[in-house]
Amino acid sequence: EIYRCFILSFHKEFNIGIGLAISCISILPKVLIFGDKNIFIGFDSVVFCISIQNLRVNMLNIDGIFFDIYLLENQKICIIHELGAIITDKKLTRENSVSTDIISDWEIDKVNKLIILTELDSEKIISLNYD
Repeated sequence: EIYRCFILSFHKEFNIGIGLAISCISILPKVLIFGDKNIFIGFDSVVFCISIQNLRVNMLNIDGIFFDIYLLENQKICIIHELGAIITDKKLTRENSVSTDIISDWEIDKVNKLIILTELDSEKIISLNYD
C-alpha cells in the first residue's frame, strides 16, 4: 500500500528526475549526492545508490526504518536507521555496522571519528569507529 509519493528533481545537477512511492509512515526520504557520479536515496527500510554514469542502481536493505545518511571524511557512507548504523563504500557494500535497540538520538563525532548512538529506553550510548 502506498502512503506517499515524491518526485526528486536533479535537473540542475544531472538533468534527471526520480519518483518514489513510500509504503510506510516514516522519515521523509533523504538524498546524498556523492561528487558528480552517485545519488544515494534513503527511505522506508532501504537505501539506493544510483550511478549517473551508467544508470545502474544498487540497493541495500536495512534492519529498521531509515533515519539519515552522511558522507564521512574518509569518503564512506554512514546510514543511520532505527536499530543502529551501517558504514558502506560508494557501491553500498557493507564495511562495518552496529546493531542496538531502537535509537532516540545520534551524532557524528568528527574529532574522534565515531558514530554515537543513544538507545531510546535505556539511554545507553553505543559507538562505531569509522576510520
